[in-house]
Amino acid sequence: MRKSGFGDLARFEGFDRDPHALHLAVRQANTDPLQVRTKGTLGDFRNMRSNPTTFLSETLAIDDSPTSGAFTGDLTNSSHGKNEINNQHKGFSPARQAFFWIFSVQGEGRPSIQKTFSYCCPEQSCQLRVENFVPLHRTSIPMILAKILFLFLLPFLVLPLSAQVYTPDPAQPITKDQRWQQEGALAVRLVAPRNGAATAPIVVTGQSSAPRARVGNLTHENGRTAFPGSQIIVRYGWEGMAPEANGDDNDHVIWITAEVPPETTPGNYRGEINITGAPSVPIQLEVGQWLAPRPNNYKVWQEYFHSPETIARYYDVEIWSDEHFELMEPSLRLLGQVGTHVMYLPGAGRTHFGNEHTIVRWIGDNPRAQPDFSAVQKYFEMWDRLVGPPRIIISYSHEPRWWTEPDRYDTIQVTTNNQSGQPGGSLTEWPHYSQSGQAAQWRPYYEGLQEQMQSIGWRDSELMVGMVGDDRDFESRINFYREVAPDLRWATFTHARGDPEIPDQFEENWVVAGLNFGYAVLPYTPRRNRALSEDPLSSEGNWNNSFPYLSSMRSSIPDNMGDMYQAHPFFWRYLSLASVSTYRGFARQGFDWWRVDGRPLIGRYHRWNNLFRDNTRTLTHPGENGALSSHPLEMAREGNAATEAMTVIQDALTLSDLRSELSSDLKELAEEAYMEYYNPFQAVYQGGRREMHDNMARQMSREWEWQNTLRKLYDVAGEVAAATGQEADPDGQTAAVSLFRESDARTWTNQEGREITAMFVSYDTSGVNLLLEDLQEVAVPLDSLSPEDQEWVREESGYRIWRNQQGAEIEARLINTDGQNVTIERLDGQQFVDVPLRAFSEEDRNYVRQNYSPN
Repeated sequence: MRKSGFGDLARFEGFDRDPHALHLAVRQANTDPLQVRTKGTLGDFRNMRSNPTTFLSETLAIDDSPTSGAFTGDLTNSSHGKNEINNQHKGFSPARQAFFWIFSVQGEGRPSIQKTFSYCCPEQSCQLRVENFVPLHRTSIPMILAKILFLFLLPFLVLPLSAQVYTPDPAQPITKDQRWQQEGALAVRLVAPRNGAATAPIVVTGQSSAPRARVGNLTHENGRTAFPGSQIIVRYGWEGMAPEANGDDNDHVIWITAEVPPETTPGNYRGEINITGAPSVPIQLEVGQWLAPRPNNYKVWQEYFHSPETIARYYDVEIWSDEHFELMEPSLRLLGQVGTHVMYLPGAGRTHFGNEHTIVRWIGDNPRAQPDFSAVQKYFEMWDRLVGPPRIIISYSHEPRWWTEPDRYDTIQVTTNNQSGQPGGSLTEWPHYSQSGQAAQWRPYYEGLQEQMQSIGWRDSELMVGMVGDDRDFESRINFYREVAPDLRWATFTHARGDPEIPDQFEENWVVAGLNFGYAVLPYTPRRNRALSEDPLSSEGNWNNSFPYLSSMRSSIPDNMGDMYQAHPFFWRYLSLASVSTYRGFARQGFDWWRVDGRPLIGRYHRWNNLFRDNTRTLTHPGENGALSSHPLEMAREGNAATEAMTVIQDALTLSDLRSELSSDLKELAEEAYMEYYNPFQAVYQGGRREMHDNMARQMSREWEWQNTLRKLYDVAGEVAAATGQEADPDGQTAAVSLFRESDARTWTNQEGREITAMFVSYDTSGVNLLLEDLQEVAVPLDSLSPEDQEWVREESGYRIWRNQQGAEIEARLINTDGQNVTIERLDGQQFVDVPLRAFSEEDRNYVRQNYSPN
């Protein structure tokens, strides 16, 4: 997110004066959801390449008498019979030439005229010859000049282009050093459910300038419905998908992503992708009937692990600063699109996660220090907006070895701050938990986290303590947490050797050595002898177990490199399906653990890092302003949705209360669609190490028409969901679509009376932050808005103008009062604590008495 700043009010000023009024000046952010553009009178030149006669076929007023005088500057050696234009041009090979014939034009009582134009390049001299020229009437001179000029430019538009275009299979590797060969028709095909997404590549080779692609509205097969081009996202890049192409390359890949809103009419949509310097490419979007839930509400559990510390270190910004949160936003936006069920909060510094600092900072000295939750509050608000409420929040406040090696780890590092609400802080050593008095010090930490969860409305989220490894000496842990947070359950990442078996269906917890566990991740990858039954529809799926036991899919990437590109793209499409064969889903997949100073942060401070040792560390790429998506990430996004559609069908066929709602024909169709998608994977799955190897994925994606099967799966899942009442909540949109909600938008008016529709995001030192319909966020000064809007912002945000007895003013909001003193907070987050209420004006004192009760 980049804000436009105070001085830029292009959305409010100049609608009637500036043709680019809808473009923000700062950073050239495009806030034009309607794609308003100025357009030349000759229309779109790209269309003339394929149909030059469109321009040349206008009716001409012919005069059989010669026009006196020569054409000024355009033609030399002018005459009735022949005109020539000689021009030195070195851009064409001598063998390249083009010929154009213009049809005869006959007028009543006038002679017919045949004009033949030729363009050729003998050696290095290029000539345009106009044979049998008959001049037109004097009033037609401007038209003929324009047409002759166009004829001179026409060969540059219609000669064979050096750029070549390919549309490879999205499920195949897309790398820069490949030799490309078009298979099948040149077209982009996208298959997605409602409220889902699909991505496909276009490869352009031999083009030195950076290409730009544009997709207009697509037309439904019924001829009446359109899919808006604004929902088709265009990105560029062989690794990270950036908004602009790299102009230094000769070969480019363009990524086309359709974000399908939930209200989209199912069916086939067709249109065209226009690419500068290259032929246009047909596009077909196939929208299935199934309505996908928001990814963080999937039944199949998935955990992608976000690293705030990596982002701060990579971009060299102060952690938990406004700039840090701004750089984290792209990561969380992508995280919301793919879906994750778990949030980690670093409660201790220098863990094996590589985090230097903690998100909860402490004000004061141990043992009287108080926890500061200002960064937690901002993090929760951003997560809620972009990802959605997490199922589990794990406070990572200790390392497993800290308990088993107390002599080595006799202290703990926390971040301390001098003032509440400030970024950064200092790393400070405190006594270990097991030492006397530390339980009382840490109790407000866990109580405060739960209060923050309640205040944002995450009533279904659960706070857990984590994590436990293979060690089983729990006595000191039990004693500490029994006093600090007796109601919290534990999370574990362990081999679980010698532990009780994983709970059966619908068990809520797993008790090991006196600790109550609510979340268990095992490193084991499902093996063939434990998974992938030939008759999966004979029993209900693991996702119906309320206890989340998951696989980290350890060693599933070839060569254990932790690199997302080591695995075939089909690996990411089938990761979730492979994991639910035995488990409820997968966990511990890295999301944005980029390399900092040549290595990822994971394992920097402690060896207990095998949660990433054999798995990918990132599915995103660092861009100029934050995380960029990748080919593997988009494949994972689609694959997770497909697995979720399978759960709808499997539950309908295996749960008796749902099965009774299906007709016999729909049961048969559901079984067929499910097995057609399942069987190819089951047939080639090996299990164990490297079970998602290249050969398997290559065979599945090349020999199996997976897009046809996927479309059928989505259509049948939609029918089954409607019949059994499993339809998703229409408001459970993907993050990219749900950011702008019509119900939360309002009409804003500036001082000049101009209006705009936008969502209120926040009010801070940058101004009033608004989210526009095209998902661009802008900031405008408060005083540029109408008095009514200014009053609304102040009431909504709680900020107001306070005055003291001497008339001095400050803009702040009331945080707390005990009836005698108040705590107020300025726009920049600075707090003034225990300010005497009597110091304020009578109006302010009445405001406090009427609106706030002393705590």
